[in-house]
Amino acid sequence: MEIDRLIFIMSETEAKTFGRFLSEILTNLGRWHADRSIYEDEACGDRLPGFQKKWGPVSGKVNKDDVLDFEDFRHALFKWHIVLYRVRHLQSGWYMLYCMVLVLTTIHQSMYR
Repeated sequence: MEIDRLIFIMSETEAKTFGRFLSEILTNLGRWHADRSIYEDEACGDRLPGFQKKWGPVSGKVNKDDVLDFEDFRHALFKWHIVLYRVRHLQSGWYMLYCMVLVLTTIHQSMYR
């Protein structure tokens, strides 16, 4: 589902909750983006699935080759930020979508200061 359509069907309360969720997730992802060792410890540590590219039988051990390396993760995070940027700069003309985007933006704007 495209994020603008998801936001369009939200109530104001749902948009606030989603904004808090995005803020928390993007804060963690930003920490991982900033430091390779933190990414490898918290996102790809032993017995952590992290950002897997391949999923096989559940054995409890994750093959390091099946997890996104640090630079691929940084590239994926950049693409996610582009999607969020486009949502903030919509030209749809839908009043409710503008309202919900403003709610989301005010919740996670502190990340960008």
